[in-house]
Amino acid sequence: MSLGQQTLFYPALRNPWQRTLAVTLSIRLPHDSQVSVNTVALPNGKLGYSAYGSTWSYREGAPGAPRPAGYGIGIGKFSITGRVVDGSGKGVEGICLKIGDRIVYTGSDGSFALSVRKRKRYPVVGLPEQCLSGHWHVVNASGDAVPGEPITVTVEKEGQ
Repeated sequence: MSLGQQTLFYPALRNPWQRTLAVTLSIRLPHDSQVSVNTVALPNGKLGYSAYGSTWSYREGAPGAPRPAGYGIGIGKFSITGRVVDGSGKGVEGICLKIGDRIVYTGSDGSFALSVRKRKRYPVVGLPEQCLSGHWHVVNASGDAVPGEPITVTVEKEGQ
């Protein structure tokens, strides 16, 4: 949920400067989906509301295979895939990793994918300050990322 104040200028109104309180409520749903409702300042100076939803779309992979966040985004003929898990083996959403010189975020099941142009080793680095789901740090990564060889990264919540 976010709150913000807006001062808008509507030249056709008797009092052209309108101050509004903007409220946005977003709810994350399964399968990388989100529903949001927010207030809107209308040109007549009144307050309205809007609602919208969003989700990711993935290209088809192997039948029955999970579709990781970011799958198919980018141009390259090789894919680096993997999963980020906590100490109990549960996938962690919103973790930010730097693979080579590219940034990826994990999806709702902790998986990620990245298209690359060359079949080579790419260093994997956790970026805890950019994680979307709290502050995490990498405990263990299964080495460099290599296209065609899924990797597993284990993370731990900071302060544990």
